[in-house]
Amino acid sequence: MKMGEAKRAILNSHAVAKEIGDPQYGALCHAIGHAGATVHVETHALGLPMYELTALVLKHGIDHFEAPVHDKINFYQKRLLYWQDNTDKLKLEWADFLLDDTKPNKERLLSEKQRPK
Repeated sequence: MKMGEAKRAILNSHAVAKEIGDPQYGALCHAIGHAGATVHVETHALGLPMYELTALVLKHGIDHFEAPVHDKINFYQKRLLYWQDNTDKLKLEWADFLLDDTKPNKERLLSEKQRPK
């Protein structure tokens, strides 16, 4: 897929989120948009879990969201550990920037910059 096509799909996902009229499904559309946008800017990676967790809170309500959110966070942690252990073993084709450990992680830099001193 060319970047132009991907960008249109990403922007369409965010447009649907704003037009859908349902906060829970709107949050899921934003999650999808951020997941796709990660291919060109790594800082979008946090958008997926943030919007997906928001959708869970909206779905279960303020009094009942803790267990599903906890379960989803555990799922994310397990998947991250899986990919940490298996990225090289699976012999998949990855975008070069995803495997480049010589550049600092932009989320970490942003977090450190925003941290109170």
